[in-house]
Amino acid sequence: NPLASFSSHIDDYVAESLRHEGQGDAISQPYCGGTGCENSDFTYCCVTCQDVRLFCKSCIVMTHWNSPTHIVQHWNGKYFNKIPLCKLSLPYQVRHLLGDICPHPQPVFGTHFMIIDTNSVHDVTLIFCSCSHEHLLAIQLQRAWLFLGTVIEPCMAVTMAALEQFQMLMFMGKLSAYKYYHSLAQLSDNTGTSTPSVCRVLSIYDAFIHIVWEWSFIHLLKQAGIGNNAGGWKAAELVSCTVDCLACPCPGVNIPILRLILFNRLDAWEDTLFISMDANFKLERFEVSSEEKDPSLGSGLGYFVDTTSFKNHLKITCNDHEAAKPDKTCAQSRALAASGVGGVICTCHELKLVLCTELFNIRQVKMDYRYLTAVRRFNGIPCIMMSYNITCQWSINLEDR
Repeated sequence: NPLASFSSHIDDYVAESLRHEGQGDAISQPYCGGTGCENSDFTYCCVTCQDVRLFCKSCIVMTHWNSPTHIVQHWNGKYFNKIPLCKLSLPYQVRHLLGDICPHPQPVFGTHFMIIDTNSVHDVTLIFCSCSHEHLLAIQLQRAWLFLGTVIEPCMAVTMAALEQFQMLMFMGKLSAYKYYHSLAQLSDNTGTSTPSVCRVLSIYDAFIHIVWEWSFIHLLKQAGIGNNAGGWKAAELVSCTVDCLACPCPGVNIPILRLILFNRLDAWEDTLFISMDANFKLERFEVSSEEKDPSLGSGLGYFVDTTSFKNHLKITCNDHEAAKPDKTCAQSRALAASGVGGVICTCHELKLVLCTELFNIRQVKMDYRYLTAVRRFNGIPCIMMSYNITCQWSINLEDR
């Protein structure tokens, strides 16, 4: 039994845990742990490096010239306490090699720059490069594996490692951004007495949320292959960021073009696209924001159709624009931005093709828009089998509409 064997060594484990709080083996070292340094005033150690040696101030700064988010501790004679590297006059110069001094440095806006890493929230003395050949501040930080939330007077960034860690914890552990961020804030200062101040740490939570949104969108474009488009992401086709069904027939992908010419053969059903369409009127979403306050990123590139194009389509095609007008006759409808979701899915494998929100008034022209948006990517398919619970009504004037 692991616990039974562990119980006989509990005192040893406790003693080693207390030993980590002290100087350990470094209490017997005669000089600073730096290479060639014989300074007898060595009171600094790095927890992140897991180095048992103690260093003097100049050596701890030199060894962390390119590691501003390491956790450094200082021995005050009785115990270790955390000390930010910026307090030791360590500048973090981006866009220059280690040891190179920028001839045109540009200090960060404000007193210090804040970096969120996987181990804590750090205050850093960040220095940008303002050389004539260099890029925007956001690009400089990107090349230093830091993601910036704004290009206007930036004051904080998040490391790529922290963003990837949060994404995995969010997917696998259902961890919210609030809990992840405030856990890092507590790792920085669990007492509320040391720097960086808790008030300042808590005040950048909104900036962290925006960085997560922007970083997720950037990765979505990269994984969808849109980063290789000559026209940029704005030239991307609709629903180009969705996951295609690998089994559904797609000419030129899993069906040879010449095979479609001989469609009247006995196995022609293998080249038929099977889809179904329906709506769920229980998925209500309250109207808590607007496009002006919270603009969408890449509207129409995902599963939901582009809202602006969809509304313009309704205004052009509907008589008296009734389908484009939300039903505001009751208090419930006035508080809702959407009363349901309609969509088109692959019947055989249940992969979503396209989705669209509803607001009480279902119209056939809305279903037309979803249907055509879904099948436009399957250009060249000779036969489509459509399943819809009111197909007998919807299909009558479909071609005219």
